Amino acid sequence: VTTTWMATAAAGQSFRSEHRFRRPDGVVHEVLVQAAPIRLPDGTLEGFVGTVVDQTERNELMRELGTSLSFQQALVAGNAYAVIATRTDGTIVQMNPAAEALLGYREAELSGRATPSIFHEPSEVVRCAIELSERLGRTVTPGFEVFAELASSGEAAEREWTYIRKDGSRYPVRMAMSSITTASGHQVGCLGVARELRAE
Repeated sequence: VTTTWMATAAAGQSFRSEHRFRRPDGVVHEVLVQAAPIRLPDGTLEGFVGTVVDQTERNELMRELGTSLSFQQALVAGNAYAVIATRTDGTIVQMNPAAEALLGYREAELSGRATPSIFHEPSEVVRCAIELSERLGRTVTPGFEVFAELASSGEAAEREWTYIRKDGSRYPVRMAMSSITTASGHQVGCLGVARELRAE
């Protein structure tokens, strides 16, 4: 792989490659390297500009999704359920076709770019944050922390929310959230499964 991107760079072309690096402490990181050539007005290659993105957590989450029983069961349920998987910070990493149809967004529009707060009714999230703060005796910030707390506590089953579609229309749903964890119990993400109430 290294030889391939070096040859591509030498030819003055853009390149994209994934690598695994082991730090001195033994921790392995998976990174995505992307770069594009910088050329002078006469076309001479002057260098490259690019990014290195740590994808360790994302890749671990995607691997866990592949073996997650709850995720598989949700997908088997077919188009009846909108399934959305996020990282622990709330960033969306995967949506099924039913979620796309319900929300009006394509997965590519939200994956790696947004959290579920983009389609949740803000007042409901604030109200839930207040309820959780009072119950837990500590401040729960309105935002994805609300959903993460519900997922980790197991209190999200059958809770009703309002989804705001891309076109601005609102749909009531019944949604449950759960944590996505590794075999060792480490949380790597959250899984939201929703059904539109009007379809019931």
